[in-house]
Amino acid sequence: MPIELIWIAGLVLVMVLGSAFVMVPPEALMEAGNTLGVGSVLAGFPLELIYFGLLAWALRRHGARPAGWYWRSFAYHGSLSRVERWVVLPWFIAGSLCFVGGVLGIVIVIMGAIASLL
Repeated sequence: MPIELIWIAGLVLVMVLGSAFVMVPPEALMEAGNTLGVGSVLAGFPLELIYFGLLAWALRRHGARPAGWYWRSFAYHGSLSRVERWVVLPWFIAGSLCFVGGVLGIVIVIMGAIASLL
């Protein structure tokens, strides 16, 4: 993904969040952030369990799993075969997106709390 696209997406996100800060009632912001954050975590937890299970299976097929492989699991993506990548990495990407949703939910709840104080 080009770095320019990441910058543009970040700027659009800041503009949307800034508009929401001004236009949406604080209670609605906190409720939306809570729903997004909790929903993302609840969806992300089983996705990551599936990812780690599939990665453990794929690493076992290549021999013994390295010690502590789960702490830096992404470092072993390059050792996967093409078919194993198609099986394992969608779960990694989905879980990562859920993590981003959880963080975004926290940011929105904090924005709602700040808006309610102002």
